[in-house]
Amino acid sequence: MIAEFVSICINELGITIAHPEHSALLDSNFYLALAQHYGLPTNLLDLTVSPHVALFFAFDYADDVRYESDYVSLYQTHTVDWVNTINHHACKSYHGYDKNIKKMAELTTEYNFSSSSVYFPRLSTPNNEYNLRVGNQKGFFYFNNDAVPYDIVMYRLRERTPYQERRILINRDLKPITHDLLNRAGINRNFIYPSHNVDPLQDKIKKISENLIEKYL
Repeated sequence: MIAEFVSICINELGITIAHPEHSALLDSNFYLALAQHYGLPTNLLDLTVSPHVALFFAFDYADDVRYESDYVSLYQTHTVDWVNTINHHACKSYHGYDKNIKKMAELTTEYNFSSSSVYFPRLSTPNNEYNLRVGNQKGFFYFNNDAVPYDIVMYRLRERTPYQERRILINRDLKPITHDLLNRAGINRNFIYPSHNVDPLQDKIKKISENLIEKYL
């Protein structure tokens, strides 16, 4: 599905982005980020480096739904240090950080895939030239090779390791105040999800993604 998405982007939309370090190869990180933001399934972890954007997403929920908790959660992490720490402890056989060492080993596996035309870097900054949405959201990606979602893994490990992770709880009653403060800073739905007037390719990419989801899923 992703290969077909890349092919359509290149051949029908004229979006050809070369790998920043290997000009003869495609920048697959760009295409995966694009696919991720238009609803196609990938194994990218989608984070933001902006606390304002994180706050927007934390409070971006329907008000007519009852929730079990009175709080929303923000997770603060240093992704590079987190990966390096996990790798160090697992590779050095410090098994006390997780009861399931097999899962820990899978978590530390570096996800690199290469072929004659595609190269997946493990960690890089995406090219936002054709994806204003990622740029506005201060998007940041890296690959997850574990079947367990990143936030679940982080929550499971956070009290057993010296990581720099924090889980921040904010009362839902603060939603109106938070939205007002964010709006003053220019962080609102129109900024997070730019209209087709300022991001003209989004309607075409959205349609392509919908067709691929219908075809494969």
